[in-house]
Amino acid sequence: MRKILISLIGITLLISLSLTFANHFIMAEDLDIGDAGNLAGRTADEAGVQKTPDLTLLASAVVRTLLGLIGIVFFILIIYGGYSWMTAGGNDDKILKAKKLIIRAVIGLAIVASAYSIAYFVTQAIEQTP
Repeated sequence: MRKILISLIGITLLISLSLTFANHFIMAEDLDIGDAGNLAGRTADEAGVQKTPDLTLLASAVVRTLLGLIGIVFFILIIYGGYSWMTAGGNDDKILKAKKLIIRAVIGLAIVASAYSIAYFVTQAIEQTP
């Protein structure tokens, strides 16, 4: 069970990181494909899209992504604690261990949610500053 949990967490982290950072790398590329590239560049300029991402935006995206991934880990820990409790079979030690795991995961999830909201507030304040 532990190997399955570790592999699920690893797969989730890899997929999340690849999807998060792929967008920034794709946007940062400057493709030189003739007239189509120039047309795309002019269209981006007219739309007001930045060609290079701002450092604060990139940092906020990284922080939000990491906090989201940590939140997913705590959510998986809650599910694992519930599964451990259900399969304890009346063994008081296993039930106590599962309860502690669930309580700690809920506390961690609350801390991550608070950190996420603080990071969101700070990011919005930085973005609105001229």
